[in-house]
Amino acid sequence: MRGKWGLVLLTLLLAVGPVVGGVVLLRDSGQGAATVRELSDRLAQAQAAALQAQQQAQAQAAQAQAPAAQADQALAQRLSDATAVEDLCSLLLTWSDHDSYEAMRSALVQDYGADPSGTLLTTTFAPDPTAVDAGGKRHSYMEAAGLNMAAGDVAVWPVGGDASGRRYAALAQFTSSQAGYASGSATALVTATVSGTGDAVRVSDVAAAFPPKA
Repeated sequence: MRGKWGLVLLTLLLAVGPVVGGVVLLRDSGQGAATVRELSDRLAQAQAAALQAQQQAQAQAAQAQAPAAQADQALAQRLSDATAVEDLCSLLLTWSDHDSYEAMRSALVQDYGADPSGTLLTTTFAPDPTAVDAGGKRHSYMEAAGLNMAAGDVAVWPVGGDASGRRYAALAQFTSSQAGYASGSATALVTATVSGTGDAVRVSDVAAAFPPKA
């Protein structure tokens, strides 16, 4: 009988064994899933923290670069303005006869908004006196006197600004000559306001003076 009961007990153990093993395996499987979820959560948190740190670094880099970008933009604007003022000085100080002189005066009105009755066009660059003879021929004082002018080097610098624009001054060298006299060089002081940017740059409030040589 003992041998028989032993055989029965062995049979029961063999039958129950896999079941117990299955319970253990299921328990282990549940713990593994929890561990995977925990690791996944930690990984997601780490990735979110890394992304946030990257975004903060990019923002800080952009802030650090902003002053340099603004400085570059200001420099580019100043160079553009200086070119516009140089073009103005070239216009003012380059003419050789009545027609080119009057074309310069007209450009000051049409392109630079100069007041025809202002000091610039009534005194500094007054009209060229002309007379017409009996035959209808025009005679220009400037041409009769052989007056002409040619612009030279120009130095431009900012002197201020407000809502209306950026104010500049320029020292413009030029040479002038008159029939019967040797040509000479001198310097004109030109001031103007520049507004707008790029192709929309506008120069206005033009003034010019010819200081006597020291």
